[in-house]
Amino acid sequence: MEHLTPGGSPLSSIPTPHIARARVGVLARYAPDDKEAMVEARRDLAAANIAQTIGQQLAKSAPLTDEQVTEIVGILRGGAR
Repeated sequence: MEHLTPGGSPLSSIPTPHIARARVGVLARYAPDDKEAMVEARRDLAAANIAQTIGQQLAKSAPLTDEQVTEIVGILRGGAR
């Protein structure tokens, strides 16, 4: 299934927050015992929210430096600041 990015383009496997939130709701209602699917759905929702927030911030700021991008990637990968 192809998802749209938070900006609406089909370039990413990350769903929009709206779609991800709906999936969490559907699973909670119709498949509450499917723990693995719920973990995946919540992870997708977190990724969608993060991607949307990053996109919004980048749209209204000056371009990040290479050093800033590297630091942010480190944070996303679980590294220390």
